[in-house]
Amino acid sequence: MTDYKRIRLVQKDYRKMLPSDTARFHASQKSWLKQKFAEPFAGPTVVITHTAPSMLSVAGEFAADTVSAAYASRLDDLVCEADLWIHGHMHDSFDYRIGKCRVVCNPCGYMTRGGTNENRRFDPNFIVEIPGDQGTAATRPERARE
Repeated sequence: MTDYKRIRLVQKDYRKMLPSDTARFHASQKSWLKQKFAEPFAGPTVVITHTAPSMLSVAGEFAADTVSAAYASRLDDLVCEADLWIHGHMHDSFDYRIGKCRVVCNPCGYMTRGGTNENRRFDPNFIVEIPGDQGTAATRPERARE
């Protein structure tokens, strides 16, 4: 991955980032999220992350690619703790459920040479509504997609 050639860590005298650093960051952030889920909270729980929380957000053609682990985690057990999880980093749209949690990703992807979005399913008007008094995620009905 290019990340390991380009990213340097300030706290480590600007040395290049290693896979072991990434694993440590992931473990620390996962622990933090578990702690936050355990705190009492009135209202719906929404999580927003850059990378995908589940391999279900990997497009079928990349599902068997080992590099996909750099773009999506296997946090399905934690996803169930939220009402809504919004993520990016992918180039395909996703909208599915893991337990009670709705997982959405609505990226435009790269711009093509023709000036259009790489992701033909990108919806610039996509809205997710979360009622504050019900504790669960709800949305407007999905419009027909190509």
